[in-house]
Amino acid sequence: MTLTLAFDTSADSCSVALLGGDGVLAAEDRLMTRGHTEALVPMVMRVMETAGKRIADLDTVGVTVGPGSFTGIRTGIAAARGFALASRAEAVGVSTLEAVAYGALASASGRSPVMCILDTRRAAYFVQDYDADRMPLSAPAILESDAIGKRLEGRNCLLAGNGVARFAAGWHTESGDIRRVAGGQLPCAADVGRLADLARCGQRTQGGGLVPLYLQAPHTTEPKQPGGQQ
Repeated sequence: MTLTLAFDTSADSCSVALLGGDGVLAAEDRLMTRGHTEALVPMVMRVMETAGKRIADLDTVGVTVGPGSFTGIRTGIAAARGFALASRAEAVGVSTLEAVAYGALASASGRSPVMCILDTRRAAYFVQDYDADRMPLSAPAILESDAIGKRLEGRNCLLAGNGVARFAAGWHTESGDIRRVAGGQLPCAADVGRLADLARCGQRTQGGGLVPLYLQAPHTTEPKQPGGQQ
């Protein structure tokens, strides 16, 4: 049985899953805006213990590589490299947007394209379009609300991601058929693992490497100088 450990630390949650055979052997999810670095390894150890498996048993390690939180992305990639080295498993990177699209399409009824809209913690959003077969229709981008609205005009598609509610609250349309889906709001580690397995089998063309997908510069502030000067 092939074992795949997968996790996501790119957004406002920490999600870990162990997949084997055709299903999820164990999983744990925690909502959090910070503290991923401290939470991840203990969560992985609990999931492995629950499934009765060892790190050395792993064949694949899947991880989201962004876009998302800079600290979260770095935490996930570093951990994936460490677990892969310890187990001699193959480490596979998965786009956060692709993981959300996968979850959204899996929970949706019928076949429709999906637009993933993820929160950047700024005014704009991370956005990418996928068809009903999870193939990308556009490159990942950072878009303001007006640009997203123009892209949606006249279209029939699903919206998924943790940025949808904020976007929808400030944008209205009389054309097109825009539907939000209940699933796929945050990346799910089980979906990350399934995508990693597809990449390992050569059935997925997007991504695969552990290269961070940031899309935007980090949000930093200049340290204050002595005496109150900036």
